[in-house]
Amino acid sequence: MPRAGESPADLHPQVCIVGPGALGCLHAALLSRAGVPVSLLDHRPDRADLINRRGLIVEDQDGSAVVPVRCSAVPSELPRPDLLILCVKTFQTAEAAAHAAPLVGGSTVVLRIQNGLGSPDCLLGLAPPERILLGTSGHGANTVAWGHLRRAGTGPTRLGPLRPEGLPAAEYAAELLRRALPDVEVSADVRSVLWHKLFVNTAINPLTALTGLRNGQLLAIPLLRAALRDLATEAEHVAIGEGLPFIGGQAGVSAEEACRLTAENRSSMLQDVHAGRRTEIDDICGAVVREAQTLGRHAPLNDVMTWLVAEVLSGKASKARGPM
Repeated sequence: MPRAGESPADLHPQVCIVGPGALGCLHAALLSRAGVPVSLLDHRPDRADLINRRGLIVEDQDGSAVVPVRCSAVPSELPRPDLLILCVKTFQTAEAAAHAAPLVGGSTVVLRIQNGLGSPDCLLGLAPPERILLGTSGHGANTVAWGHLRRAGTGPTRLGPLRPEGLPAAEYAAELLRRALPDVEVSADVRSVLWHKLFVNTAINPLTALTGLRNGQLLAIPLLRAALRDLATEAEHVAIGEGLPFIGGQAGVSAEEACRLTAENRSSMLQDVHAGRRTEIDDICGAVVREAQTLGRHAPLNDVMTWLVAEVLSGKASKARGPM
């Protein structure tokens, strides 16, 4: 992080992205193309070696391109970053933070880009609170293969500090990201930022995971479009109950807009289901249910989505029910 009076434009800041999934690879490729020195930290040596030798393959409307990016599974092989971005599942954050810890220096700013409401407590051992940021991304990207992604829409990047005194670090990170991303916003109210993204995720992710549809296809089916709005609105009511500054009726609109902006995207939860990986349903719809319970309320729509994704798609429900 620069000293007072300096900005990323005056320096040559290093960025390290932890997690070479679709979103991590997309950010690495965009930053590299913008001339920002960027590296990728993986936990798999074989995948890291492939990306390091071949580079990232990025497909978009203009075709396909290979973007060289330094990648390793060994933190000591990478330069110490000024900005460390964690692009991993919420439940993977603690493990990823521990792996990346050797890279964090006395001025490194840490940004976690997330979908759910997972606790940031595991980041407190990585850097001081004033250098910890939380954020969300509206970009859509689909994994084709290791280090090979297909862009599927764009949206705003929103971030904010874990503590009020971290606002300068947030402005620094945003200024750096703006060199590669078109729409980066900073908010002092980071919890509202996370909830705004949660409205979208509670609606899109489970519905696409259960139906196998792309984001935009949800809008073409009246029943699913209504479910999309109702899921988002239920989460919005919980957030308003917690005293967050939302105006009722906007969450459903935001969910539909996200579907339009990322119409060709296969949500991260749908990609996880197809790959047989653990999903983030417990940190998305499950988080809404838990927050509602603290208010003495219920969130039945999010509750049933949590059950459907966690139990039905995993096959647990059929095993528990036994043969028909």
